Amino acid sequence: MGKELKIYLCKGEFVPYLYYLFILKKKELVYNFLHWKNYSFFISVLCLFFSIVSIEMYGFNWNIDFTGGFIFQIRFDNLVELNDISNVLNDVGLYTNQISYFGGLDEVIIRFPYFSNISITDLFNKIFISLNRGLKFKCHIISSEYVGPNVDENLLIFFFLSLFMSILCTSFYIFFRFSWYLSIGIILSLFHDLLLTLGSISFLYIEVSPIVIVSLLSIIGYSINDSIVISDRIRENSKKFKNLSFFDILNLSLTQTYVRTIITSATTFSVAAVLYCFGSEMIKNFSLIMMIGIFFGTLSSIYVSSSLSFQLYNMKRFKIKT
Repeated sequence: MGKELKIYLCKGEFVPYLYYLFILKKKELVYNFLHWKNYSFFISVLCLFFSIVSIEMYGFNWNIDFTGGFIFQIRFDNLVELNDISNVLNDVGLYTNQISYFGGLDEVIIRFPYFSNISITDLFNKIFISLNRGLKFKCHIISSEYVGPNVDENLLIFFFLSLFMSILCTSFYIFFRFSWYLSIGIILSLFHDLLLTLGSISFLYIEVSPIVIVSLLSIIGYSINDSIVISDRIRENSKKFKNLSFFDILNLSLTQTYVRTIITSATTFSVAAVLYCFGSEMIKNFSLIMMIGIFFGTLSSIYVSSSLSFQLYNMKRFKIKT
């Protein structure tokens, strides 16, 4: 069947979405995942372009832990809903998602990022007036203060350096375990997932807090694990079925692992979705980024990584022939 498929490809004939391979005297149905490789490349490049443009145009919405800002402790004459406070403040242009109860349901802590065009006194008056007008009961501002950034520039540099070193060490393992074209496909798909996630954070203007940084590390680990599982099956099938073309090996391996990949991704995605629906604001950002990363990671492990490996393998064969 491998020889017949090569003839199909050389003649430029259409390879169906489904075809059969005769493996160990058995007729096995295989999905032609690589039929979509050109479409996946186009969509991936387009998404990467928009991610880079978004990061360049909008940058990132850094948390008060990185930029510094203002903290207000406010007590109300009655029990209050956090969403009601947020809506009142949004109406007057004071956007923040860092509102939490403090001690009881009638007292809250509100954190604002640093505003260069307004003093803490003016901000105090604006909050006091807007809350007393927008809510049905009075509020009393107990304390207000400016705080500097908790995460300094050196710590941020150390984080990105640690991130780079973790990717580098993982790359050594991947290159040691797999052939070079599979290894490059895994590493490039990892950077693909990371850049698309960062672009989504920038475009959606998600507040970047330390817990968001942790979610990026989780996405890297998840993406690498998913790609390694599929690449390991490709490596095993390459040794086991030497009569098959690499095209067949990739489609066979993806057919054998895509159910596991989808179930694992769907399970993790559903947990993140529950956290997003019922968690606090801080957990919502973490779970939202996890959902975005799982979505991109699943697609890249099935299409991007394997398609890149196939293109690199063909480049190697072309060089050998020439």
